[in-house]
Amino acid sequence: TIDRALARLTSVMKENCTFSSYGAENTESTAQVIIALCSLGIDPRTDERFMRGGKNIVDGMQSFLLPGSVYRHSANDSEGNLMSTEQAMLAHIALYKADHKLGRLYDFSKHKA
Repeated sequence: TIDRALARLTSVMKENCTFSSYGAENTESTAQVIIALCSLGIDPRTDERFMRGGKNIVDGMQSFLLPGSVYRHSANDSEGNLMSTEQAMLAHIALYKADHKLGRLYDFSKHKA
């Protein structure tokens, strides 16, 4: 169920409000959780399940931002990564769409299978 999935995400979220894959906290995993939450009508900036120490997962994603508006893949990287930047921008678009009641980022409900 969705509730179980949300509980699992909460349990694997890192203390700095990021998510990881293959052992590395990264922009892309964190961005995808933001997109999913927005799709469910959950504000990732205010939902207490996705906050730690006064920060939220958007803050966590922003911790990967470098000067020049590019995102690095992981905290150990010193250079920006195109895929990381794309995923972060998609998360920002999902937030914008949610804030302005413009629907979900990924919405295929009008298409027939």
